[in-house]
Amino acid sequence: SNNRTIILQIPSIDSNNNIITGFDVVIYDNPAGTAILTEYIFPGSGSSRKTDSRILTNNLNTVNFTYYDDLGAIATNLSNTRKVTIDLTLSDTIFGQNLTEVISQYSYLRNK
Repeated sequence: SNNRTIILQIPSIDSNNNIITGFDVVIYDNPAGTAILTEYIFPGSGSSRKTDSRILTNNLNTVNFTYYDDLGAIATNLSNTRKVTIDLTLSDTIFGQNLTEVISQYSYLRNK
């Protein structure tokens, strides 16, 4: 993980969407120099999720993942991360009008 990429480990699910033993990996990535945000899914053994990659947007101006520790300070060691803030700025031109949307969200990690 870094400020342009976040790697999450989420519980695996069966075909009925019940949580099972094991984990899947989900990655959100913005390659440097692009306006693309991509989601990658890598299922664990026994998971009913399918390996997938999809572009979530190709109108990304900025993305920033910021990692915080238990004290609310920016985590210098990612293994101490307790909370992640996600900041996105999206822009597009529709019918000749420039539109910009700023999205900011935070999430606490359950496994901490």
